[in-house]
Amino acid sequence: MTATTTLNDSLEKLRHLQPSSPKRNASLGSSADWYSYYAGYADGFVKDIVGVLPAEAMTILDPWNGSGTTTAVATLHSLRSKGFDLNPAAVVIAKARILHSDVAGSIAPLTEEILGSPDLEAAKTSGSSDLLGTWLAAGSAAYIRAIEIRIRQLLIGADAGRVLGSVNEISSLAALFYLGLFRSVRTLLARFVGSNPTWIRRKVEGRERIRPSQETVNDLFSRAMMELTKLVEAASHAYDDQHCPCDVEIGSSLNLPLESGTIDAVITSPPYCTRIDYAVATLPELAVLGLRADELKDLRDKMIGTPTIASLSQDEIPPECDRAADLIEEVSTHGSKASSGYYRRFFSRYFDGMHRSLSEIRRVAKDGSPAVLVVQDSFYKEVHVDLAGIIEDMAGTVGWTPLARHDFPVIPRRNYATINPRSRVYRERTEATESVLVLGAS
Repeated sequence: MTATTTLNDSLEKLRHLQPSSPKRNASLGSSADWYSYYAGYADGFVKDIVGVLPAEAMTILDPWNGSGTTTAVATLHSLRSKGFDLNPAAVVIAKARILHSDVAGSIAPLTEEILGSPDLEAAKTSGSSDLLGTWLAAGSAAYIRAIEIRIRQLLIGADAGRVLGSVNEISSLAALFYLGLFRSVRTLLARFVGSNPTWIRRKVEGRERIRPSQETVNDLFSRAMMELTKLVEAASHAYDDQHCPCDVEIGSSLNLPLESGTIDAVITSPPYCTRIDYAVATLPELAVLGLRADELKDLRDKMIGTPTIASLSQDEIPPECDRAADLIEEVSTHGSKASSGYYRRFFSRYFDGMHRSLSEIRRVAKDGSPAVLVVQDSFYKEVHVDLAGIIEDMAGTVGWTPLARHDFPVIPRRNYATINPRSRVYRERTEATESVLVLGAS
């Protein structure tokens, strides 16, 4: 049987598959257990998709890999995978999730070694440039930075500079310890996160900054590593790297570092069209990795769906995408403030980036290969944003054929409209729909 025939069989199976809901569940080892990523989807959903894909010579791509559910599930099923994300924190989380379970026994002794000899003097040299100082008093920020430096020394290299410069190369073991530090910092900073889980206060007066002791920080880190050890053991990633390698790297969906026609299947969830600021949403994690304040805006500007629009040189509406053009016209002529300015540019930029991304993903996909996308609709005021329909239109202009669509209602507490109750001024309904789109590379 040829590879093309195998892919065609997969397309037919996916066309008729009734997948489970992409919403995350609370089972042990699920993506939510590893990291509470707002836009994550369920492991079980990805298992449904990979279950109908052929194991032979199969490479799966997730161009918006986020916290790494696609790459983790593909690895569990002995499938090769490649995951890219512009957010360094997301790349670290995704790397941690593919750690071999046979190294679980080394996590506890390494944790003791990391906490046993922190270099507080080196940590203090970060000073006012350390973003951790946004929320933490200088001494407490130094305790966390000392742990980060020790992880770097032990698991990356004694002479390693900021980990941001080597995220693509760090091991899954090193990534796991960074994830432990992410979780510890998140626990400490919970008071600065309000009803919107994708935002954190960034203007904190000196007297408001928290002052956890070194003992408290060490205890949080130890507990985080114990919890992660259980997840590593439950994941059972005792695989052979030679047969199912997983590459997780920083990369843009607009310019994938892949040769044309090398990907057998795509499983992904594009950024929401709801102005979620994914960089700010992970700012504590980026601070742990050493991101500087002057680097934050550049990272935000690069992301599709970002609320920052300064880098948009002109409005771009993808060609032959009538639903996108109609929506932008509705937004532009809406009577509310900034509709004809900021919001028109936001939607124009989002759709331009999404259209170019779909074209780039088609470039790297083999003819006849499937793509499964999870997208969520939304509202601008009372104007419905049918993102699934718009993406289907866009995909059709760059070589994808829509094959199937499955809609799932979103539980209210995960609906972005309920996070932003001001939207109810324009409408009473806050329901949303998460759609699974199945496309074929034509």
